[in-house]
Amino acid sequence: MVFTGFPRNVRYTPVPNPLFGKLLEQIDDLDEMKCTLRVIWVLHHKKGYPRFVSATEITSDPTLIQSLSNKPTDPANKPTDPVERINSALQKAVNRGTLLTSTVAREGGRQKVYTLNTFPYRKVISDTENVHADQFQSDLGNIGQSSKERPNIFSLYEAN
Repeated sequence: MVFTGFPRNVRYTPVPNPLFGKLLEQIDDLDEMKCTLRVIWVLHHKKGYPRFVSATEITSDPTLIQSLSNKPTDPANKPTDPVERINSALQKAVNRGTLLTSTVAREGGRQKVYTLNTFPYRKVISDTENVHADQFQSDLGNIGQSSKERPNIFSLYEAN
């Protein structure tokens, strides 16, 4: 099937500029590039802060599974199962430093999550690793917030 072009009111997803420069030169695995782009897309469509993609969410993404089921794989190095290929590609992106990963408490156990390797998320991941699992809410939207309240603008103004 031939792509017929983008529709009139197409929506855009912001992609960090380094992905089109240094990272584009370094990434030599199409699976890794597809997974990285899909994680960026999923993160962009989430609400709130911080935004994470769970391992379950990304390994069950129908678009990603279909895109990795379409082409044959290199029998010497790559797995053929799309979920295995996604996990392998995500690990490559984490090893490269494009994505960050952490394990958080959720209902029914622990859950692996992914996000972009940006300064704010490095801090959130660092904070989550220093907090006990029982302090996490079951909602991923509360990840990285400790039990201490953050100061508001008025208290900061008064303190300075």
